[in-house]
Amino acid sequence: MYNQNISSVFLSLEVPEYDLYKLLKPFFIRIDDSKLKSGNHKYLSLNELEQIKLLQFDSGKLEVKCASGLNINEVIGMIKRFAKLDTEVAFIDFLQRIRTDIKNRINELKVISQL
Repeated sequence: MYNQNISSVFLSLEVPEYDLYKLLKPFFIRIDDSKLKSGNHKYLSLNELEQIKLLQFDSGKLEVKCASGLNINEVIGMIKRFAKLDTEVAFIDFLQRIRTDIKNRINELKVISQL
């Protein structure tokens, strides 16, 4: 979608923004992400290292928001705000992190499934 200029937002309820971009970079430059997961860049060529350094994401095409501890209404509110800004697609990572009443597990599943 990014390459098709479809405006998207990625709402992460667990992973910090910096780490999320680190996870996305290998996909965009088409390298094996296991080379980065090790944290040791000796597995990368000089060209790959340069590509990683130079890669910048256009926030008009992909915006990343990281927030933890949100309840369902806060998540829906964020999605509505992005819709008003003409965002076409919203991705939500870690739905299980949506805050609910932990005393009622059935209610938690019901709330999450309403998304």
